[in-house]
Amino acid sequence: MGLGVRKPGRRPRMKLSELRDFTGGLNLNAEQFRLEDNESPDLLNVDIDRRGGFQLRRGVLRTNASATYTDFLSATGYTGLNGTDYIVCSQLTTCTHSTGGNFTAPGAFFPGTRIAPSRFAIMRGYLYATSGTLVDRTYRWDGTTWSPRTASATAAWQEDYATSGTHFPYALCAAVHGGYMWAAHTRENGTTYANRVRWSHPNEPERWRSLDYIDIDVGRDSDVITAIVPVSDHLLVFKNTGVYALYGYDPDTFTVVTVSNTVGTPSQESVVSTPFGVFFWNEADGLWAYDGKELQYAFEKMRECIRNETIPPAGLSKPHVGWVKDRVWVSVPWETADRSATLVLDPITRAWTRYDLALSAFCTALGGRAFAGIEGGTRLLELEIEGRTTDQFDSTSEHIDSYYRTRWVADGGTIVPKRWKRPEFVIHGGSTEELRVDVFLDWNPAEERRSFFLTGASTGTNATWDATNWDEAVWGFDGEYDVLVRGGTIGLARAVSLKINGPTTNTDWGVDSLTLKSVPKQVRS
Repeated sequence: MGLGVRKPGRRPRMKLSELRDFTGGLNLNAEQFRLEDNESPDLLNVDIDRRGGFQLRRGVLRTNASATYTDFLSATGYTGLNGTDYIVCSQLTTCTHSTGGNFTAPGAFFPGTRIAPSRFAIMRGYLYATSGTLVDRTYRWDGTTWSPRTASATAAWQEDYATSGTHFPYALCAAVHGGYMWAAHTRENGTTYANRVRWSHPNEPERWRSLDYIDIDVGRDSDVITAIVPVSDHLLVFKNTGVYALYGYDPDTFTVVTVSNTVGTPSQESVVSTPFGVFFWNEADGLWAYDGKELQYAFEKMRECIRNETIPPAGLSKPHVGWVKDRVWVSVPWETADRSATLVLDPITRAWTRYDLALSAFCTALGGRAFAGIEGGTRLLELEIEGRTTDQFDSTSEHIDSYYRTRWVADGGTIVPKRWKRPEFVIHGGSTEELRVDVFLDWNPAEERRSFFLTGASTGTNATWDATNWDEAVWGFDGEYDVLVRGGTIGLARAVSLKINGPTTNTDWGVDSLTLKSVPKQVRS
C-alpha cells in the first residue's frame, strides 16, 4: 500500500480509527506488531464483553466471617441425604463443610503426611473423600455423619457380587463414571501402585474385587497418575506427561487408548470438565483443551508469561483450574512462588483477561454459585457477584484497580508522523467519576507522555425514549445508557496506545468503543 504524497494546495484528510471490537482479549506476545486489531497487550481486572466492549470485573465476597483452617486445598458442592446443600473443602488434616457461612471442622480424619488434597466423588447420595495420604482411610459423609471406610486389601476384597462391603481403597484420585466408582494411584497391602486404576462393583462404591484394575503405562519416565476425569463415554486418566482414555462398559470391555505421551497435568486441581470439553494445565506450556477426541492448545496468546518467567519455573506445577460462570479460571503464580493472579479464558471468543486474585480450590455449590479459597488464607470467597464493585476478603471492602491498554494504532503507515486530534469514547454513563487515560507514543510502553480524564456523567448525548432522534445518541439496554465523551489532545506521533484506567472510587465502569483521529504529515524523501 502506497503512503501517498501530499499535493500542493490540498489539505490532508483526517483518518478515523475506530476500536469497538475488543473480543481478542489479552495477548502477551512480546512482539506487539503481531497483535490483532481486537487484542490488548496489557489489562487488569476487566471483563471482555462477547459483543465487543470491556468493563470492570465483578467483585468477590468472603463467605465465612470466622477463620477456619489455613489453606483451601480442594472443594466440591454436595447435597446431603438431609436435603441440605453444602460446600465441602479439604483443609490440613480434615474436611470442613459449610452451608454458605462459617465452616464446621468435624475432626482430624487424616493424620498422615499429605501428598495430595482430598478428592471427592458422589455416588448413591453419599460423598466420598479420599485422605490424600495413602495411609489414612477414605471417609463417607451423608450430610450428618462422617464415617471411615475399611481399606481394601488382602482378606478385605469383595470377590463376588453377593459379598457386602464398607470398603474403599487407599487412593489419591476418585471419580464416578459409567455406573462404577473409580480409584487411581492406589496403595494396597503396603505397596503403592502409582499407575493403577481400579473400579468397584457396578453401582456399589464400597465393594471392590482384587482383580478389577488396569495398570497404565507402568515405568514410562517414572510418571504417575495425577488425575481422573469422566468424559462422555470414557474416563480420562492424566499423568504429569501423559493423557489416556479408558473406554468400555464392564470389566470384559475396559481398554486404554493413549491420547498423548507428551502433555499431562500435575494434579486433580489443575484440570476441570466443562460443557466445552476438559481444560487442563500442562506444566511445560500452559493450558490445553480436550474435546472428547483430540487435544488443542489454548495458551498461545499467554505463553509469553511462561517464556519470560512471569510464572516462575518453580510455580509451573501449582496452578488450579476451575469452571466459573461459563469461563475457565486459571489461578497461577505471577512473579511470586505462590498463586497470586488468575487468568480467565472465554471458551467462546478465546479471549483471555487477567485478575489480581490469589485463589485456590475452585468449586460450584449451593445452587450454581461459584467459590474459591484465598490462596494460603482462611476464607472462602464467592466469585462473580452481580453488581458488586469491590472485593471483600475479610471484614472490609477493598477497591479493585483496573485498566485496559489498547493495541498500537498507526493508521496511514508506521513511519508516517501524524497529528493526533482529541479522541472520542463511548463509555458507560450515569457516573460522575473520572477515568484517567494515559497516552503512550511511538511503541514505547514504558513512558507515559501525557494524560487526560473522562467522565460518564450525562452530557446530553445519552439517548432518551420519546425525546431523542435516531443517530443522535448511543442506545443501551433498558435502565442503562452510554455517553459519548471527547478526550484530551494527544499530539504528534507515528503510533499511539491509550491506557484507560478505572476510577479511584468503587464505581462500575466500561468502554464500548473509542475513535482515534489523525492527520498524516507529509513524508519527506
